[in-house]
Amino acid sequence: GKNLVLIEESNGFLIENSVFKDTSSGDNGIYVKNTDSAIFQDNIVKNSAADGGADYGGIYLTGSSSNLIKNNSIINSGKSGIHLKSSSEDNKIYGNTVTQSQYSGLYIQSSSGTLVRNNTFSDSGDHGIKLSSSDSTIVDNNTLDSNSDYGIYVSSSEDLTIKSNSVSDNNAGIYVSNSDDAILSLNTVEDHTTYGVYFADSKRVKVKKNVIKTNNDDALVLSSNCDNAFIDNNTLKNNGETDAGRAIRLYEVDNTIIYNNSIQSNDYSGIVITASNSNSIVHNTIKGNGKYGISITNELPLISANNTIKDNTINDNAEIAVYIDGIYTKLINNTIKYNEKDGIHILGARTTIQQNNIVANEENAIHVVGNNALVTSNTVEGDASEIAILVINSRSPTITNNTIEGGEQGIKIQNTTHAFVYNNTVKDNSGYGIYLLMGSHSGQVKYNTVKSNGDDGIYLHSSNLAEVLGNTIQDNNGYGILASSSKLVEFKSNTLTENDGGVKYVDCDYCNLTSMTIIDNGGRGIWFSSG
Repeated sequence: GKNLVLIEESNGFLIENSVFKDTSSGDNGIYVKNTDSAIFQDNIVKNSAADGGADYGGIYLTGSSSNLIKNNSIINSGKSGIHLKSSSEDNKIYGNTVTQSQYSGLYIQSSSGTLVRNNTFSDSGDHGIKLSSSDSTIVDNNTLDSNSDYGIYVSSSEDLTIKSNSVSDNNAGIYVSNSDDAILSLNTVEDHTTYGVYFADSKRVKVKKNVIKTNNDDALVLSSNCDNAFIDNNTLKNNGETDAGRAIRLYEVDNTIIYNNSIQSNDYSGIVITASNSNSIVHNTIKGNGKYGISITNELPLISANNTIKDNTINDNAEIAVYIDGIYTKLINNTIKYNEKDGIHILGARTTIQQNNIVANEENAIHVVGNNALVTSNTVEGDASEIAILVINSRSPTITNNTIEGGEQGIKIQNTTHAFVYNNTVKDNSGYGIYLLMGSHSGQVKYNTVKSNGDDGIYLHSSNLAEVLGNTIQDNNGYGILASSSKLVEFKSNTLTENDGGVKYVDCDYCNLTSMTIIDNGGRGIWFSSG
């Protein structure tokens, strides 16, 4: 018939310990209509409706509130296993086992306040749980596995809580769209064919204390105006195949905090932010990922601006630790070490790099190809085969108050105008201490300590209008100062001691040498030559 069972306007009924079995031929299994405060428990509902067609349900409630559906087994429903519809409010779905549903294991449609707890939804032809236009739903401590599409699929449902669930081996884990103020906590989301968790157009979501691992695509994605989110204390590891393995991805998302997460061994990058503004990445551990630790990029005409990266540990990633192509980015007090390419690579303008500890990355510690960068108060231990701080093809960088050692060169500035290099300690690099070359005009190199480097202390080549003032240059294995093929350079009040030579000019026209102290150097004190 059309319904296996029809219960209408029968408040407070109790049905328990019964078996309801059909031949998969009807529209509905158990149809409860306009009925409140009833109990349906410890029953078996099997083969309850024909496959396909309109989605009614193995257990189907319309206009029915405050009911308890508990400890039932619902097998091979030709529709959804359990379906709540049409303002069926404040129902409780407890302890049911729902398998082999044609559509979703549980479908809650336009029905708020449902508590879904301790159920198993598996082997559904669609989603494990589907929510649509159903506010204040709690999905707690369920098992959702081996469903053909999403473990949990949510649309247009405010104030949602999804916690302590096991979501595994579905096509995708959890999808939430157009649902503000959702909380996702204490879930394990693993082993999906595509991504783990995806939010779209959902503001003020909280994602905390989840384990998201071994998914074949991105672990956690927030896209399209998921602003003001808080992502904290999650473990995201071993996700991805090739370039689809980002642990956390923000796309067109603003004012979000990513805090104290453990991000490890994902196949692509740790945190990827695209076309997103004013986000904070704070106190995370990001290590052993297959490409970048953190990447911030634009998608023109959309720009990423005013993002902050602070107090993170970023180590042992397969390429660059921090890659920045946004503007007004701040990197403060991070520990960046043992990455296989650059520690920090900057393409965007007006980046601040401050108080970081950058240790033994295999290429440059800091590589800047962006205008108006501020590099200040960092401790930089470079790789002996690469430059500690490299600034190239840029304008107006400021490099101040850093301790820089152990690189192939300390500071190299190439084809970059108006550089300001002030009060740094540059020591024990295998090549030059400070090197301006190839059109790095109008630079200022002031009050630095440059010592014990393997070649010249300060070297200017093809860089005009520089001012080199008040530096202490000592015990370098080349000249204290070497200037070649440059014009209108002012050397003033520098102290050069115990270098292999003092000052050498080669084709340096209109270069002034004023108030210098040049003592105890191994070669010539001052040597001017041509060619």
